[in-house]
This record gives sequence, C-alpha cells and structure tokens, in this order.
Amino acid sequence: MGLKVRIQKLLFQILKDLILFLNKLESITVGGTTPMAAGLKKRFRGFKKGSQ
Repeated sequence: MGLKVRIQKLLFQILKDLILFLNKLESITVGGTTPMAAGLKKRFRGFKKGSQ
C-alpha cells in the first residue's frame, strides 16, 4: 500500500471520528448540572467562527 493511500485512510478515520464526536457533543443536554457541556459547545462555536 502506498504512502498516499495510507495518508488518505488515516485522514478519513480522523474525520470520521471528529464527526462522531461533534454529533455526540450536539446531543449533550445542557442544563444547570452540565456546565462542561455548555462550555464545550461555546468553545466549538468559537472554533467554527474562526475557521470561516
């Protein structure tokens, strides 16, 4: 297997894991008992704004 194919497979797996993480993050219930979830969502929104 060539280097290019291995890099593509690695990047695909990283992106797949990132998408799964983001889906889980969006499904976290934010309330008075979950300040960490609220902080993660705010931070992610900041990253999204910065990448545009």
